[in-house]
Amino acid sequence: MEREDGDDFDPERGVAILEAFDHFGTLAQGAWATHALPIGIGVAGGIVWKRWVVGRVDRHETGDGWATHYSESDQVLAELWPGFLSKWEDPEWQPTIRTLATLLAEATAHTDGEAALLMIDVVLELLSWAVVVRDGKMVSAEGHDRLLGPDRLRLLLAVAHIDRRVPDGLHELAAAARRLRWVDGPHAIAQIRDAVVHPRKRQSLSEVSQEAVLEAQLLARDYAHGAIAHLFGATGWKAWTDRW
Repeated sequence: MEREDGDDFDPERGVAILEAFDHFGTLAQGAWATHALPIGIGVAGGIVWKRWVVGRVDRHETGDGWATHYSESDQVLAELWPGFLSKWEDPEWQPTIRTLATLLAEATAHTDGEAALLMIDVVLELLSWAVVVRDGKMVSAEGHDRLLGPDRLRLLLAVAHIDRRVPDGLHELAAAARRLRWVDGPHAIAQIRDAVVHPRKRQSLSEVSQEAVLEAQLLARDYAHGAIAHLFGATGWKAWTDRW
């Protein structure tokens, strides 16, 4: 690491930036990411500090994030970084970002199927609060809590300019939505999520194929990616679902 303006290198600041970038990389990759054995370069070009540590990293799991399958990910990541760092350095925002990174990494790199869908549903709930209540100040926290789960998600998607329709390319989920009269993606995700969580509704999962459950998980992931991009100020992001 070195300063672009050539000024003195502040090791304490450098360590803080490294921690921020590790969480940024984790959100981007959808798996735990870290720097390994970083060094700091001073004004004269020499090494002024070394940090011989390796943080938490998923060595064998790629996860699912912008950096794994978006051709424009470098542009989007560059746009996201300033907004991310601004919120990260706010002590009221940092715990929320840590939770988002943890849940997304666990859901996309360590879990699949129904369990992953439940985790991403929690991510979407947290993002709805962050975007609609905390950042946008569109409704009060109490008013947000009064909304039904699908409506909280619909509001988040509207603010982030994300299409809420079930893409036709998600063949099994789209077919289930037509058959069971689910009006949009938030409705489909909520219905499958409720069937997973509530024992008395679990039998209804027999009406939905495992492939449809997987596609609901993929759709929820894409919603989360788009909402995170919106939260941190990216404009070049395009929903992966647009290509299905």
